[in-house]
Amino acid sequence: MPATPFKLDSHHLVFAVGQDFYASAKFPNPDSSLVDIAAEDGIVLPSFVEKNGHRQKPIRRISASQKSRMTIPNHLEIVEGDLNQIEQILSSGEGSSSGRLVSGHPRKNTQ
Repeated sequence: MPATPFKLDSHHLVFAVGQDFYASAKFPNPDSSLVDIAAEDGIVLPSFVEKNGHRQKPIRRISASQKSRMTIPNHLEIVEGDLNQIEQILSSGEGSSSGRLVSGHPRKNTQ
């Protein structure tokens, strides 16, 4: 499943994870919005991604073999760190509840 980290500020990353985040003609781009619609009864309908801007080339890609050895945060989890350290953060397990997770709900180990 695709996972795209975005820089929130100089010390935090947020991860967009899921089927809606495959690279495409308009993604990733800096003018994307995650849209949630709530029905009158409070039930949230399925989210979608509004892609208004022009695609930007990713800074780098992580191979599938590298990714298989990493702990990928869940959708919209915020992790301390910098994009330059992404491989170290995710390889050390710091993207999970073991260390640098700032907010969100870490995935449960299903093994």
